[in-house]
Amino acid sequence: MKIVKLLGGLGNQMFQYTFYKSLKSRFNNVKADISGYKNYRLHNGFELYRLFDVNLDEASEFIIKLYDPSVRDWYSRKLRRILNLKNVYVEEKTPFCLEKSLLKDSSNAFYWGYWQDPEYFSHIEVEIREDFQFKLPLTSQNKSLLDKIKLSNSVSIHVRRGDYLKEELLGGMCSIDYYLRAINLINNRIKHPLFFIFSDDVDWCKKNLTFNGPSIFVEGNQNKESYIDMQLMSNCKHNIIANSSFSWWGAWLNNNSEKIVIGPKKWVNNDSTNCIMPKTWIKL
Repeated sequence: MKIVKLLGGLGNQMFQYTFYKSLKSRFNNVKADISGYKNYRLHNGFELYRLFDVNLDEASEFIIKLYDPSVRDWYSRKLRRILNLKNVYVEEKTPFCLEKSLLKDSSNAFYWGYWQDPEYFSHIEVEIREDFQFKLPLTSQNKSLLDKIKLSNSVSIHVRRGDYLKEELLGGMCSIDYYLRAINLINNRIKHPLFFIFSDDVDWCKKNLTFNGPSIFVEGNQNKESYIDMQLMSNCKHNIIANSSFSWWGAWLNNNSEKIVIGPKKWVNNDSTNCIMPKTWIKL
């Protein structure tokens, strides 16, 4: 049996779901562990069932105790020895890059990681796009925004602040200069772009992200409705993303065959290779 643990916010859940689906397309007995969301207070909890028509073959509490090495009660440890499950824990070794060996190894495994490389699910891309169709109706305000997005040369700009301000690994990667260079590139390639600015700190953007050209600041989609920003971004013609799985999915779900997607050259504040950006996207 293989078990994929899901953790983190919506963008991370979506990547982990695609890893789960990729394994399921190759092996017979693949299950998901969403038990970590029982007492999860960050972001908006587990959101996949609420937002999309997706199904997960969930591992039982008993099976999770057998596979999860963090469960240390005597009974679980004893059973692991008997069933030869002591070494099933597999933690992601190369974040943001494909680990090909994982897709060939049929051994029992309990996977912990984020699996943020589109190569994991490139062979089932059509299926993933079908799975990630937002199902909840939009409010009248967001319907109006969606109409403007569809009727213009719309370009989403996502600015992630919030938790990134104190995050050493992910914070500070997308400077104002990065956004201005991306906007300039868009202006040179697209006629009459209309920029839609999405952020968890819109007030900061209004004060600091100033440039020539028409723009609309998207406000009001917070907490349980924050996913709507991703939905709206996915309908824009083009995308300028942050080093965030949230805006990454907004851009990836954009079905415009001629879309321009711009993202940061460095995704994290270390020497990790950035494989999360598809080859057709522009790294700045």
